[in-house]
Formats: sequence, structure tokens, C-alpha cells
Amino acid sequence: MDFEDLNFSRRTTSCLKAARIRSLNDLCKVSRRELCSIRGFGRLSADEVENRLHEIGRKLKPSIEVGNIASYSVPTERNLEIFKQRICTHKTFIDIGRRFNIGPERTRQIVLHVGRQLRKFAKLVS
Repeated sequence: MDFEDLNFSRRTTSCLKAARIRSLNDLCKVSRRELCSIRGFGRLSADEVENRLHEIGRKLKPSIEVGNIASYSVPTERNLEIFKQRICTHKTFIDIGRRFNIGPERTRQIVLHVGRQLRKFAKLVS
């Protein structure tokens, strides 16, 4: 089946052709992240492709790779708890530091580090 039969918008169709995606099978071998890296192909075009594929019972390739997950470092439970204390309760670095017996600067560093780790993981799975 040709992807042109799915009646994508003109922009989506031209971007897919420019990326040399010719068939529905080619399209299903590409992840959302790879689609969004095509010049001129944005979030709305990716949503359009995913919706049309869903209508016919097909999916894009998952963005997450086993190798990528293996390289992801998981925050420790203690660091996650420090992060949650700061984000959810809005306690000061001094108050959190006292609870965990660390200084306010170290508390700030942990909160920033865990935030970076979580954003990295969010990008990995999106």
C-alpha cells in the first residue's frame, strides 16, 4: 500500500517524499523522533501520520531502543526523594538538606541532576 492513499496533507506528503519514504512499510519502519528530524516535518505532521496509521491498525517504530535504555542512569531512591521534596512540597534547600544531612548547595545539585536525568529519559521515550 502506498502512503499517498492515506490522504496526508500536502506538506506531510512532500516531506515524506523528500525523506525517500515511499511506502507504508517504509513509514512504519521510522520512529516519531526520526520523522520529526525531517526538515519541515513537525509535531502536527507527526500527529497526523500517527493518527492515520492508527486508523488502519498500524504503528510507527517505537522511539525507544534497548541500547538507549541500558545507557540511562537511574537516580537513586534518596535522590528521587530529595527531588520530590523540592518539587512537590516546595521546601527550601536548607530544610531538605537538614532532613537528609547534607548542605543546601549539595541539595540544589542533586535536584538539578535528577531533573536532567528525568528530562533525558522523557526525551528518550517520546
